[in-house]
Amino acid sequence: MDRRGAWIAAAGVAVTALIIGMVFVLARRDHGDATTVDVVSDSTAVGQVVVTVGSTLPTTTSPTTPPTTPPTTLATTTTTSTTTVPATTTTTTTTTTTTTTTLPPTTAPTTPPAPPGRLDVKVHELDLGPTTSAGTVSIVNIGGRPVGWSTSSDNALIQAPGGGTLGPGAVARLLISVSRAGLIEGDYTGVVSIVGGGRSLPVTVHWSVERAPVVQVDLKPPDLDDAGTCPKGSSALTAVVTAAVIDESPIASASMTWTGPGPGGELALTASAPGTWTAPLGPLTGPGSWSLTVTAKDSRGNIGTGSTTLLVNACTH
Repeated sequence: MDRRGAWIAAAGVAVTALIIGMVFVLARRDHGDATTVDVVSDSTAVGQVVVTVGSTLPTTTSPTTPPTTPPTTLATTTTTSTTTVPATTTTTTTTTTTTTTTLPPTTAPTTPPAPPGRLDVKVHELDLGPTTSAGTVSIVNIGGRPVGWSTSSDNALIQAPGGGTLGPGAVARLLISVSRAGLIEGDYTGVVSIVGGGRSLPVTVHWSVERAPVVQVDLKPPDLDDAGTCPKGSSALTAVVTAAVIDESPIASASMTWTGPGPGGELALTASAPGTWTAPLGPLTGPGSWSLTVTAKDSRGNIGTGSTTLLVNACTH
């Protein structure tokens, strides 16, 4: 009986320990507190178990089963990134550009201003020669606005209009004249400046003064004997022609011609002194009146003439 009782007591102790362990685990799960199980053993009360929850057993008590720490579960988070790739490899990129333009205040359309007036002249040379006293020059406004104009000259012998105003595209003909009064033979030049629209347009004017030589004819003797009826030794069969030539330019040449009832002729004169030209005349055949003309030419090409008449007398025996 004693051995049997010992086995029963051991079995009771084991069951008690199992119960205590289960209570401890449940207490830790439900309350998170330490659970101490006190086992009181008494020699008179075998198998009596006292369980105290929330109490700390003294160190002198029976060995305490250490609390069992619940296993720690680590949570693993897996992030899956799914990228959808298009079926084709062609990538279309659309770029949108936005341009912001600040518009000026809305105003009525304006017409750009017309260009300023601008003068132009058709010709820049005016040649009046030796006989013409006036000529015209045309000016035109090639600009877009009216332009005023005026003229001036560097030669007091030239006269031109004082000035005026030309509208766009308008043309004016300016009469330019010269004076030859008191001028000696020669060439003259002057410039008329037409000013307007910020421009000065020069027009060069040419003119000349030409005078023919003045020729005075003298014949000595004034009458001649007719060579056909008078003796060959007559002193009046020939005469000397003298021409006084007056000119502002040098005389280049002089000559004479004669005509009458008989055969005429021509002969050059010779310069015998400054301004004097001479030549012999005769004998002449043919009684009656004869004409004698002397022609002189100066170095500028001007020609002057002088004439006289003579009587050819027939001789009677």
